[in-house]
Amino acid sequence: CIQDVTSEFGGKYPCVVMNTCAYNLSVACGETYFGEAASSGVHLPADKALCDGTCTVTRAVTTRALLSDCFTDVTGEFNGKYACMVKNACDYEVASACGSDVWAVPANSGDMVASQRQLEVCAGNCTLTRMTKERPACFVDATEDFKD
Repeated sequence: CIQDVTSEFGGKYPCVVMNTCAYNLSVACGETYFGEAASSGVHLPADKALCDGTCTVTRAVTTRALLSDCFTDVTGEFNGKYACMVKNACDYEVASACGSDVWAVPANSGDMVASQRQLEVCAGNCTLTRMTKERPACFVDATEDFKD
């Protein structure tokens, strides 16, 4: 997502980058947090470390509702420390299905780090479902079929 375009500025800045992604980025170099690099290819005078590739660049996401007001993406609250964090303050369990991987997020669980296979939940690319205690109509108790 970060393209070094320093050469386009005739040596005026030690490092200028362009965000080529369609979303904002969070930029941190060492202990210094630089905030967000705007999307849409905006040029940014930046710390030389960013051009050197020694900074941490992650997708900047503010707290936003994913399933309802109580199941939210809170990645932006952690200054790039995690790739994806969700918070389930709902009074029900939420199932997140990303491809074939399903993550059951307990009710009122607070902040939780998404696994590598669940990172897309923060991008809004997973199917989120409110879990209920009821069994689906297609679920049949077959216990009797397996008794001796």
